[in-house]
Amino acid sequence: MSRQFLRMTGTTHKEQRASPSDCILLLALPRSFDAIQSALGGGPYADYVSRGLLWGNVLELWESTFKGVASAANALAVEARNIGISVTEDATLADLHASFEGFRIITIVAHWRGPTLSKEDIALPPSLIANRLCEDQDEFSALFRIGMAPDWTTRLATSGSEDIRRSRLAELLNTRLSRPPPLAPSPQATQWHMDFTTLYHFNRAALDHWWPDAIRAGNRLELFDGLHSAEDIGGTVPNSWAGVADLSNCQSAQLISIVKCYRHDRVVIANELETDPVSRMAALQGVYRLVAQGWDYVEARRRLAELIRSNGRGGEKS
Repeated sequence: MSRQFLRMTGTTHKEQRASPSDCILLLALPRSFDAIQSALGGGPYADYVSRGLLWGNVLELWESTFKGVASAANALAVEARNIGISVTEDATLADLHASFEGFRIITIVAHWRGPTLSKEDIALPPSLIANRLCEDQDEFSALFRIGMAPDWTTRLATSGSEDIRRSRLAELLNTRLSRPPPLAPSPQATQWHMDFTTLYHFNRAALDHWWPDAIRAGNRLELFDGLHSAEDIGGTVPNSWAGVADLSNCQSAQLISIVKCYRHDRVVIANELETDPVSRMAALQGVYRLVAQGWDYVEARRRLAELIRSNGRGGEKS
């Protein structure tokens, strides 16, 4: 899975033979042209599809991107069922909860709405948001202004049309989210130390909390029934569950701690960055074939991930 760093928690994981009956695959991706059209009308998978539409019309989008994704998803579902693995298509949050109740190895293939803002995420007039960031004395606004050019609001106001100003504000916000200091104070007598990826996601969460009506929230997993926060996903995991959760979506590393919950009997497989959904699902077919031969799921996943990285395959974001 190119352009990604695969992280596996649970280094003390003891290899175990996995049976297909231990596994369930949850697919939450559009798998037909009709599903793409429905998403563009605000139906399921609206976030995933609408972001792709920035690059062309719906037919071009289907032919160039989603047709391949749909074909890979359908092939994966057929392969999994033939092996004896349970499959839930158009998976919802309730389906995810039921999977944790009934299976030891859970694989989720879905879209993750990351921390990066687009102009469509600006829900209120850019000048209103900018003025509050410039003038408010709350901790978030004060921290936000650190590192910003003194005249940034003036330059934003003279950027042209309202649409252009939305794009410019999204660009400015993205730049600030990627920079220290973090947009929330550290606990007393402590200091934040974050890598780039953690800082970006942390700052986006702080921005979303600051004024929920102004910015469409990021860092969400999109299932058939909509976008869900990390806390929503964590809430589907029963306290009694032990096993492997393969979060096979972009930037799913943001879900690691909330699913693993410091448990040694839980292994979470996740991606730090972007992934190619087609090569990812091809890899999962290979993983399932190895599981059918009695391989440990985690070891099979590790071997296939290493092979795909070495091949350097690229693709669309998911």
